[in-house]
Amino acid sequence: MASGAGFLSAEAKAASAAAGVGVVVGGHGSAALKGAASSSRGGRWRPTTRQGGQHSGDAWVAQRVAVAGSGRAGWGHQQPGHQQQSQTASAATTAGGLNAEFCGRRSTRLVSKFHHGRQKLYMGKHSPEADMAAQEILSAPSMSGNSTALLLEKWSHQLVGLEDFPYLLRELGNRGEWERALQGYEWMVQQGHLRSEWSKLASIMISTLGRLGKVEIALDVFNRAQKAGFGNNVYAYSAMVSAYGRSGRCREALKVFQAMKKAGCKPNLITYNTIIDACGKGGVDLKKALDIFEEMQKEGVEPDRITFNSLIAVCSRGSLWEDSQRVFAEMQRRGIEQDIFTYNTLIDAVCKGGQMELAASIMSSMRLKNISPNVVTYSTMIDGYGKLGCFEEAIGLYHDMKESGVRPDRVSYNTLIDIYAKLGRFDDALTACKDMERVGLKADVVTYNALIDAYGKQGKYKDAAGLFDKMKAEGLVPNVLTYSALIDAYSKAGMHQDATSIFVEFKRAGLKPDVVLYSSLIDSCCKCGLVEDAVVLLQEMTQAGIQPNIVTYNSLIDAYGRNGQVDNVEAAKGNMPINVFNKVGDRSTEIICKTLTSQQNANDHTGVLAAVSVFHEMQQFGLKPNVVTFSAILNACR
Repeated sequence: MASGAGFLSAEAKAASAAAGVGVVVGGHGSAALKGAASSSRGGRWRPTTRQGGQHSGDAWVAQRVAVAGSGRAGWGHQQPGHQQQSQTASAATTAGGLNAEFCGRRSTRLVSKFHHGRQKLYMGKHSPEADMAAQEILSAPSMSGNSTALLLEKWSHQLVGLEDFPYLLRELGNRGEWERALQGYEWMVQQGHLRSEWSKLASIMISTLGRLGKVEIALDVFNRAQKAGFGNNVYAYSAMVSAYGRSGRCREALKVFQAMKKAGCKPNLITYNTIIDACGKGGVDLKKALDIFEEMQKEGVEPDRITFNSLIAVCSRGSLWEDSQRVFAEMQRRGIEQDIFTYNTLIDAVCKGGQMELAASIMSSMRLKNISPNVVTYSTMIDGYGKLGCFEEAIGLYHDMKESGVRPDRVSYNTLIDIYAKLGRFDDALTACKDMERVGLKADVVTYNALIDAYGKQGKYKDAAGLFDKMKAEGLVPNVLTYSALIDAYSKAGMHQDATSIFVEFKRAGLKPDVVLYSSLIDSCCKCGLVEDAVVLLQEMTQAGIQPNIVTYNSLIDAYGRNGQVDNVEAAKGNMPINVFNKVGDRSTEIICKTLTSQQNANDHTGVLAAVSVFHEMQQFGLKPNVVTFSAILNACR
């Protein structure tokens, strides 16, 4: 990244300094954001950078929209965070009048956080009969036949409020009952008297399915709505963009975004916020997100708080802590008010960059804006300290959080348990587990993984195995990290048979192994002298497309060096993935290989020859030797 000296205006730098956020004006980074605008809200920020975004939600906004080139008024549903594949459509949306529902803007983040048990957003916007109908549908004993449609037919003459049918879809979706919602939607779009609401209902249905992870079904609803002539509008497209974005499928989201513009639907603020959010969730670089940010301004769409929150989140996901500061400073310069999400996302980006002193400064500055740190703020900071090995600071901040009256959540507890476990303070870790259960939070897979891993690294394999059995007894399903930790524990204890049996159980569970699991099992084989078995596992993992890491190769080099003579010379040579005489570009590596080869010639140890081969292969993968590698090489030369 270029130096940030010319990036921010004087106002932006001053605003950043006032908030206690250091603006980087020197050094290097991964992106260069160039800002130039003079007025507080006017002028256009013109960033040019290299990486990318987050945030959005659902909102209904009163506005007139041009659909398929016409200037007809449309109902105002805006839902950031949904997407779809390229499909151009035909008919324009039906005209519909605006009602009180669409007056005023709701935070898209608020709606995106909907889940079971939350307060209803549209209370008072629908008739009491709609509530009664929803309760009867939800309490219906089964989904056999077309029960939702039959109940809607029964209630249809009493559902006369403008928001009754949209409310029913939202309510069913908020309860996670997407199948009932879909059945209800299919009935609604067959009712002629609801024709003016079809477009709106389609967008709600797409949004609901996207939020619940049913992206392919959302796409089917979108495609059918387009073919029927009521899906070619900014709201349906935005909902589909959001559906893809929530699932991290940014490429598809971008295709829908482009198809939308080709179809003559002009993106609005919610659409732009949604696609920037999708860029972040899909791992797209910041440059792409900033290109979209630039486009929206050229189209006369003014960015808002959610836009900037999304851009900061792009920086966070890319660990671009310097860029996150610059985006934050530009947000301040424009006079856009920050919220708790802004600060939490900024702190997350800075913590990922390992800048804990700066993160603490930002956290302190929140109070100057009358924004109190919440459990997410504290959890992010605690995790940041933990990842840097600053365990005492992390524990101290946890106690500060409790003293401030902020109630820890499962993430906070799991982070604390992990830190205690890494310190070997198992009594404290178990006490934290009990505290967690006392407040109604049951230990989950993450909790058990932290404890199993820590017990294993401390050589307490029996305790690790006991926790493994306990979590299964409680109905928790072990994941790849669980199995990797337990295999590693058995490996360190020299219990190869137990490690192998866990690997067999892992395969039966149908889970996909990763490099950590394979490396743990290969290490277990090597420690028991089963080098040929280790090589077979190495071949298996590479054939599965999993690239070995430095830990994998170190285990093999050490095993070949320690075992010396290999029983079957030809078999050993045949198992060498790389020809021992391949050239190596690195001078230090070449010296090491010559040393190993000369040692092999002197002692006729095929094990040393095999170690040379493994070392060559490691170099071809671009892996640099570390202290463990050199130690293994020295052992091989003895």
